[in-house]
Amino acid sequence: MFAKVIVDINIPTLDRLFDYIIPQEDIEILKIGMRVIVPFGFQTRLGYVIDITEESDKANKEIIEVLDVYPSIDLEQFKYIEYLKENNRSSLIDILETILPKEIFLKYYQQISIIGNVNEISQGLLEFLNLNGPTRYTRTLKEHRLEIDRLVRNNILKIEREYEQKAKIKYEDTITFNKDNNYGRISNYESLVNFVISNPGLTRAEIVSNDFSLSSVNTLIKNNAFKVTKTIANRDANFIDTKLIPAHILNKEQENAFKIIKKSFNTKDEFLLKGITGSGKTEVYMQLMKEVIKEEKNILYLVPEIALVAPLVQNLKSRFREKIVHYNSSLSSGERYDSYRSIINNEARIIVGTRSSVFLPINKLGLIIVDEEQDSSYSQVNTKVQYELIDILRIKANYFNAPIILGSATPKVATMYEALNKDIKLLELTKRATNQPLPKVEMVDMKEELKKGNSTIFSTILHNEINDRLNKNEQIILLYNRKGYSSFTMCRTCSYTPKCKNCDISLTYYKSSDDLRCSYCNYKEPNLKTCPSCNKETIRPIGLGIDQITEITKRTFPDAKVIQMDSNATSKKGSHEKIWLDFNNQKYDILVGTKMVSKGMDFPKVTLVGILMADLELKAPTYLATEETYSLLTQMVGRSGRHQLGTSVIQGYDLDNYAIRSVKTNYEDFYKEAIFQRQITKYAPFYEVSQLLIKNKSYLAAYQDALRIKKELEKDFEIVLGPSEPIIKFIKNEYRFIITIKDKKINVKKVYKIIDYENKDSNVEYYNNPTLI
Repeated sequence: MFAKVIVDINIPTLDRLFDYIIPQEDIEILKIGMRVIVPFGFQTRLGYVIDITEESDKANKEIIEVLDVYPSIDLEQFKYIEYLKENNRSSLIDILETILPKEIFLKYYQQISIIGNVNEISQGLLEFLNLNGPTRYTRTLKEHRLEIDRLVRNNILKIEREYEQKAKIKYEDTITFNKDNNYGRISNYESLVNFVISNPGLTRAEIVSNDFSLSSVNTLIKNNAFKVTKTIANRDANFIDTKLIPAHILNKEQENAFKIIKKSFNTKDEFLLKGITGSGKTEVYMQLMKEVIKEEKNILYLVPEIALVAPLVQNLKSRFREKIVHYNSSLSSGERYDSYRSIINNEARIIVGTRSSVFLPINKLGLIIVDEEQDSSYSQVNTKVQYELIDILRIKANYFNAPIILGSATPKVATMYEALNKDIKLLELTKRATNQPLPKVEMVDMKEELKKGNSTIFSTILHNEINDRLNKNEQIILLYNRKGYSSFTMCRTCSYTPKCKNCDISLTYYKSSDDLRCSYCNYKEPNLKTCPSCNKETIRPIGLGIDQITEITKRTFPDAKVIQMDSNATSKKGSHEKIWLDFNNQKYDILVGTKMVSKGMDFPKVTLVGILMADLELKAPTYLATEETYSLLTQMVGRSGRHQLGTSVIQGYDLDNYAIRSVKTNYEDFYKEAIFQRQITKYAPFYEVSQLLIKNKSYLAAYQDALRIKKELEKDFEIVLGPSEPIIKFIKNEYRFIITIKDKKINVKKVYKIIDYENKDSNVEYYNNPTLI
């Protein structure tokens, strides 16, 4: 017997399976998905068994060691591997690194615990097992693997996987009462002893926090009245404030949605829960989650941004006593490791995560919730391995027979099209759960403000509305979706503009660090005081970034307490949570932020939202610009007046665009225009769209390769546009050309074949359903 193994070396020429002989003693044990140690050249490497076959004319080396009792890659994850391999040019190792948590790629072990009748275990195996706790699975148990496998299937033994990499299991000393102690003065510590008997398994610190003396605890330990045991500590990421939030009575629309979705349990049905902002979609989710938990199944709850995790988990913990974990990149390696252990050991009932959590191996999955389904962060693009979240979720739903709920106030145009054409079941919530009316929306043309002599960033209406709310002790949110302090710097004397030395782009100015940075290659340099072209000290910031908006706001409203929320302000662990909690507790009057303030947060005292430069997103070179603009503005407007009458002021220079006009009317008006535009311009959902990005240090070589590839693509696909230069034609010292493909159905394998055959020297990247290059 032979195993086909992928070795953990990420080199393009080694992106293939290598055949190894399976040792005789491992033939009955080895399964697809297990990890093995194999000889590779002069090294020994970690590998993954992808297939097992009876014949091979290539294998000449034996597997050194099988590391697993159970496969590390299960059947569910193999389905993702198959799908991603079919739809990407990526190496198999890149795909594995996308699907599998980092923890699985490093040293790990499995441990065995006795959970059944000891008499069922042979004496030969029993002498290796710890009767009072788990036993680490090591080479000494190798000859007993068949028996271990049988005993696990018969519920005599239990296998748990433990990983040791960047994060390791954290142990802590816990204390219990030893009833067999002989300490003669124990009566002097009666209250402490009674407390420990009633609360076994606490740490020293936890006991001391209940007003007991540390010296008393240590005395009872020293005299064997208390036993100290090492137990696994759970580094659960605790949140600052968890208030009890009672369940609400569902209104008629919510009740209808609840009943319909509940009937779909144990099916792979898909629902679009379209509800206006504040309509109570989260309450519907929670009541459904309660029913799923009754069935002893688990829930995957996805949100688009890390900033939404803390308020959501706080809300969930106030309603559910079951174990809730969240898994995302903001956690420390130890916290992420503990969350992963809870999931694979089937301890977590509710898993909250961002996009990458879709690949987590969740047992007994009963419901999948995707909040804010319209968000572009659910698409993984511009990376080695690309995918749409919904495609992976459909594989997951099919595997577990679990329904999917896509929740949104502003669904993606393609999702709404599917819902109206019965591929997805549409459920609508048209009223706010609080019975508050939607906020009044004011549109302000800033060209007219300029004519009246107002050159500030605040229109007269918005300025007056802010003062009014400050006088009433109400709160305001201001949106400006641009990072940094200013778009760029320029010399007022000679027009010199500092540019990235690697890219064809101006450097963005960050006042907090007083430096200039490239948004594409992370190049940075100190801010210039003197122009290197004319030697004049006339270099000034041009254009506005969120930092400058905050500065101007503080200057304009000096008595207001202002806080900023953007990617820089939230870079430290826990900073997302602290900002929204402080604002919720009215420590600040005005919250200034980028698009991360537009979703998911419910601030009762916010009665005014101001949107500065509402047409900013329309300038993006993507057919999704109108959809993203409408969604951002509508979500932002919905932050206002959720518990009392509210107003939203939308400012801009191009307010006639239907994406902005429709914010004042309804989604249906936007959708009718958007779907018409998509049909005549041949974009999704009517056509699939792909792009090729051809890059080369030589301008001519990049163009020649692009032209060759285009000519071949035209033989197989309906529309092939380009090669054309993108807006930024030079990044990281490479010239760039784009080819765009449109067709009813794009066969990606054909595209890959043409790229590999026609490309000579350039680096070619393929983007399926691109949003922006």
